[in-house]
Parts: sequence; C-alpha cells; structure tokens
Amino acid sequence: MKNLINYLYKIEITDIIKEDNYYLIKEMGNTYLFSEINNMGNFMYIYNICNILNQSMFFSYKVKTNIYNDFVTEIEGKRYYLLYLNNDYKCEVDFLDMLNFYDKSSNFLKNNFKYQLNWDVLWESKIDYLTKHIENNKISNKRLLILLYYYLGVSENALLYIKEIKSNYTFSINDKVSFTHRRVVLPCEKIFFYNPQNFIIDLEVRDIAEYIKSLYYNDLDYLNDLEYYLKVSNLTKYSASLLYVRIVYPSLFFDYYESKSDIFYFEKFYNIGEYESFIKKTYELINSYVNIEKISWL
Repeated sequence: MKNLINYLYKIEITDIIKEDNYYLIKEMGNTYLFSEINNMGNFMYIYNICNILNQSMFFSYKVKTNIYNDFVTEIEGKRYYLLYLNNDYKCEVDFLDMLNFYDKSSNFLKNNFKYQLNWDVLWESKIDYLTKHIENNKISNKRLLILLYYYLGVSENALLYIKEIKSNYTFSINDKVSFTHRRVVLPCEKIFFYNPQNFIIDLEVRDIAEYIKSLYYNDLDYLNDLEYYLKVSNLTKYSASLLYVRIVYPSLFFDYYESKSDIFYFEKFYNIGEYESFIKKTYELINSYVNIEKISWL
C-alpha cells in the first residue's frame, strides 16, 4: 500500500499508520488521511460543494488529486480518497468553531439545496428493526430488555411528535440547512469534524441536538452551550421543535446497543430519572426562547 500511494500521489511517505477504517500517512511536515469512500454519489456531491466553498472563508479538509488528476483512486475494486490534514487535526473542535462552520455552509446551501425532512422515515425503520430483533432473539438480560422497551417507547413518542411537526409547520428559508454529521460524539476532533466524507446535508439543529446529548452523556455542562445557541440562532418553531425531538430521540443508546462498544455510557443509559430530568431541562430552556409543544410524560 505504501509504495502504491507514493506512486499515485507523488509523495514521499515517512510513516503510515493503520487506524480502524483509514490510514494516517506522514510525509515530511505533512499529514494525510487515506480512506475508502463509503458512498460514491454522496461523496462526489459533497466534494463539489466543498470545492466551491473552499474558495471563500469556508474551511474543510481538502482532497488531493492523484497523478491522473482524479480525486478518486481505485485499488482492488475499492475506491479511496487522500485528504490533506492540518497539523492540528487531533485537536478538538470547540462549540464556536462548530457554529461558524454551520453558518458558512448554510449561506451556500440555502440557495442551492432543496431540503426534505426524513427523520421520521429513518426512525420508524429503526423502531421496526429493533422490535423485530427483540422478537427474534432471546434476550436473557432482563434489565437490558426493560431498558430496550423503555427507549423504544421514547422513540415511538418522538416519532409521533415529529409527525405532528410536519402536520403543523413547514420548512422555510429561515430554517438553517448546513453540513452536519451523523453524530457529534465527544471528544470531537478536527480529523472527524472537517472530513467531507462525514458531512450530511441536514438541518443545523441535527448536529446541535447530537452535541447536546454527547455533553450530557459525558457529564458536561449542556445547558450553557444550549442557551448560547438559542440566544444567537433565532430559531423558528419548526427548527426549535425539531431540536427538542432530536434531543429526545435516543440515538446514542441505539448506537450503543447495536455496536456494544460505548462502555463508558453504559450505566448512564440505565439512569432513567436523570435522563428524564435532562429532557425536561432542555425542553424548558428551548421553550423559554420559542414556545413549542412538549411530550407530556417526559
């Protein structure tokens, strides 16, 4: 792999480190990420937008072209890209940098992208999948089974809530669409946050909600950043309601259950009283800025 990358990109590799799903490549004073492309169509679309935005003050890591002047390299039937990283790629992104990133991508996307909310479709599919999984698999851990049914109940309420949002409100030019991410898990390093392959075009409140949940599960002050965001964002009822329901939806629990990897969060998921207090506090804060409906039992 090292010799092939040397040849294809005309770089002199001094070190190559294999991570979980990518390679970190060191060259004299430079660092690159070499990774397989997960979704070719989405990657090309995001790549083209980033090329336009990077001509202004927008920042994302830039893809390096190979000797054929192509940003995609095919090796043994798989497609890869090489991303040039700044030397601070392992540093964490702070909240103000996140907001600046959303603002700059939103300014372009609001005139060049037609948004359609699909969270309800994805959540309904997840609920159906996990319900069938429980029915088809004997789960001997009764404590875990009770927890699964609890969070499925929460997600069903979130699904009903989002359907009400779609019935009562509509997306407008005042609802910010930007580059977001599937999750914003802490610590959030620049190598993840500014990698175009990780970008999803969605409402800005998607990332904010996932970030707030990560703060909570890491026992960090989530109310301070949430209040700052509410002060500066001037959310519509549509976006404020979606921010709330995205916080309610137990995405991190489902991630944990399916991957069995986030041991750090494990006991936190079982503290239902603390979780419901978290939901109540976030609702009260959002509602103090924008009057929104509440999920009655939370």
